[in-house]
Amino acid sequence: MASYTRVFSPTDQKIGRKQIDAFLKKKNYGIKLRRGAAGLADDWDELTFVDKSGRKVASLVFEETEYSENLRADIQDYLKIVDKLEPIANRAWVKERLKETVACHLFEMSEGAYVGANFGRMGKVIDWISSKTRGISVYDGCQIRLGNGALILGGVVFNDPIYPAAIKFLHGENRGDEEEETTDEDVDDVDYEEYDVDDETVLDEDDMDEDDDEVDPETGLRKSKAALRVGDKWVEITINNFWEFNNFLDGIV
Repeated sequence: MASYTRVFSPTDQKIGRKQIDAFLKKKNYGIKLRRGAAGLADDWDELTFVDKSGRKVASLVFEETEYSENLRADIQDYLKIVDKLEPIANRAWVKERLKETVACHLFEMSEGAYVGANFGRMGKVIDWISSKTRGISVYDGCQIRLGNGALILGGVVFNDPIYPAAIKFLHGENRGDEEEETTDEDVDDVDYEEYDVDDETVLDEDDMDEDDDEVDPETGLRKSKAALRVGDKWVEITINNFWEFNNFLDGIV
C-alpha cells in the first residue's frame, strides 16, 4: 500500500541529487539513493530511495504549481482539510503557507517504507528537505509538520505510517460500521492486484526501530515534538502522552 508525503514550498528550489546523496551519506540513516542512468546528475526527474538490503523505500518527484494542474488541485484540497484539523490556532498560518506554495517535493512511500524503521528514516529526509526549502510537510494521514519535524496540525497516532485513525478523525466514530460485508457473489467482481509476497521477512538489526522504548505500547503514541502558534511566534512542546497530545490539540501550551 503506497502513501504520499508532500513538501509544499514557497520557492521553486529543487534539491539536487548530489545534495541528497551527501546528506544521506553524512547522516548514515540506512537509506540511500539508487543510482540511475544519469548517475548523480542534479537534473533529475525521479529519484528512488532504497535501504541497505536494496529494498525500494520511496520515490521522489518535483512539481511546480505553474506547470502542474494536479499540484494546484492538491493545494485546494488541503486548504479544505485544514479546517478539520487541530489545533485551531495553527490553521490560519498553515493556510497562508499553502497559498504561497509554488513547488512541491512529492514522496511516494513504497511497501518497503513500512519495514522496520524505514518510515522514520524517510521522515528525517522529508524534514531536511522541508527545512532546506522553507516548506511544510503534509502526510496522507493529515499530519502537517514544520521543517524541524514539529507537528503543527493533526489528530492521528504519531507512529502509525498508514494512519488508520485519520478516517475516524475526518469521517466520524462509526465510519467502520458503514462498510458493506463482502459476499461470495461479489468475489468475481473484485480486481486483485498481483504482487510478490515473501513467505518470511527477515529483519536485520538496522531494520529495528531504535526508539521502541519511546512508544507507549498501549496507545502507540510516540514521544514527539509539536509547535503551537502564539501571536507571531512558535512555542514548541514535547508530547509524552495522550494527555499532553490532547492539550496541544486544544491549543494549550
